[in-house]
Amino acid sequence: MINQKKYFDNLENFLNSSLQSHQFLHIYLSENFFGDEGTTSLGIALAKCTNLSILTLTLLSYQIGDVGVSSLGSGLENCIYLSNLEFNLSNNQIGDEGASSLGFSLGKCTNLSNLILNFIDNKIGAIGASGLGCGLANCTNLSNLSLFLGWNQIGEEGASGLGSSLANCTNISNLRLDLDHNKIGAFGVSGLGSGLVKCTNLINMILIFHSNQIGDDGVLGLSFALGKCTNLSNLTLNLYNNQIGAIGAQGLGSGLLNCSNLSNLIVNLRKNKIDAIGVSGLGQGLVNCTNLSNLALILPYNQICAIGASDLGSDIRGKVRSGATFFQTSFFQHIYIIIIQNIFTEKINTEQKFIFKIALNILEWFLMRKQILNKNSYSKLHIIDILEQFLLRKQILNKIHIQNCT
Repeated sequence: MINQKKYFDNLENFLNSSLQSHQFLHIYLSENFFGDEGTTSLGIALAKCTNLSILTLTLLSYQIGDVGVSSLGSGLENCIYLSNLEFNLSNNQIGDEGASSLGFSLGKCTNLSNLILNFIDNKIGAIGASGLGCGLANCTNLSNLSLFLGWNQIGEEGASGLGSSLANCTNISNLRLDLDHNKIGAFGVSGLGSGLVKCTNLINMILIFHSNQIGDDGVLGLSFALGKCTNLSNLTLNLYNNQIGAIGAQGLGSGLLNCSNLSNLIVNLRKNKIDAIGVSGLGQGLVNCTNLSNLALILPYNQICAIGASDLGSDIRGKVRSGATFFQTSFFQHIYIIIIQNIFTEKINTEQKFIFKIALNILEWFLMRKQILNKNSYSKLHIIDILEQFLLRKQILNKIHIQNCT
C-alpha cells in the first residue's frame, strides 16, 4: 500500500524508509546532516522515490555546495510523477555550477506545475541564474513559480538571461521573483521585463527588486513591459532603494495605466529620489487605471514634501469619496497611501488635509480590524489623538497643522 503523506526530520530515518512508497514527502533536516556528503546521500535516496508527486525539502544553513545540489537534482530526474516541488536551500554555498545543474535536472521533470525555489544568500552569479532559467524553460506545464534569489550575485546579465528563459514558460499564471540585493541595473531589469511580456497567461505577479541599482532607465523599461501584461490582475512591485527619480515614477504610472485588467496593486517606492513632479505623474497614471479597486502606495524617504502630497491628494480626490472607513467608488475600494518621513514645511492646504483624512480612515480601519476598537463604540477623538502622536513623532506635521486638519 502506498503512503500518501510522510514527514522526516532525520536523514537516517528517511534513508531506511520504504522509498518507493512515498507520494507526498516533507523533509526538514535541522541536525545530523552535513554539507555535500549528506546531500549526496539524500539525492541517491530521492532517485528511488519513483512514485513521488509532492516534495517539500528544507535544508537551511548548511554548507551545501555545487556537488550537493547537483546530486539532489540528479535524484529528482527519476521522479517522473513530480508535480509540486518546494526547495528551501537558503544560506548555503551554492554557486553557478550547482544552480545550472539543478536547472538542467528540473527541466526533465516535465510534469512540474508548482515550483518554489529558495536560494537566498548563496553564491549564484549571472551564469547560474541563466542556467537555472534555461532548465526551467523546459518545464512547459509550470503554472505557479516562485524564485527566491535575493542576496546573490546575479547582476545585469543574470537578470536578463533569466527573463529570456522565463519567456518560454507561457503557462505561468502566478509568478513571484525575489531578486533583491543582486546589483541589478537598468539593462538587467529591462531584459527581465521583456521576457515576462511573453508570459501571456500571467494573472498574479510579485516582483521584489529592492536594494538594486535600477534607476529611472530601468523603471522605464520595466514599466513598458508591464504595460503589455494585459491579463495582470494582481501586482506587487517592490522597488525600495533603487535610485529612482521623477522620470522613473512618471514612467511607472504611464506603464501601469496600460494594465487594463489590474485590480489590486501594491507599489513600494521607499527610499528613492522621487520629488513632487514624480509623485504627481505617478498619481495621474494610477487614477486612470479604471479597474483598480485596491491600491497601496508606500513612499517614505523620498523628496515629495508638501507640494507632492498636495498633487497626489488632488489626483486621488477626483476619484475618491471620503467619509467612510473604506473609500468606495467604482475606481478605488481600498486605498493605503503612506508618505511618512517626507517633511511638510509649507502651510497646510486642502489637499494636505485630504491626505491626513486618508491616514485617519486607514488607522480607524486598522484598529477595528485588530479589534482594538469596537465597531459600535469608539471615540473618533481617540483615533485622532493616536494619529496625531504618530505624525508628530515622525515630524511630518506640527501640532498647529494637525489641529487645522481636524
